[in-house]
Amino acid sequence: MNCKCGLSNVAKDYLNTFYSILNTMIDGMTSAELSDSISHNFIVQMIPHHKGAIALSQNTLCYDICPELVPILDAIITSQEKGVKQMERLLHSIGC
Repeated sequence: MNCKCGLSNVAKDYLNTFYSILNTMIDGMTSAELSDSISHNFIVQMIPHHKGAIALSQNTLCYDICPELVPILDAIITSQEKGVKQMERLLHSIGC
């Protein structure tokens, strides 16, 4: 993270966690074991992407944010968790 010295400690804490989550997500997407199956490749790269969206949303909920953002973050968490489960089930059930 580029140090923004004018940022509060709270904002710096949020951003440190944000970048850690982002790096984990990118690492998961780029290090996924790929195959000749486009379906497989999409799923194994999107699972870390969805998990990253969940973690980023959960991180944001830990802070004092505008109330209007809370239902959006909750919806992201719910939909991305559902998507991860569906992709994992598909990956294992039909061997994508």
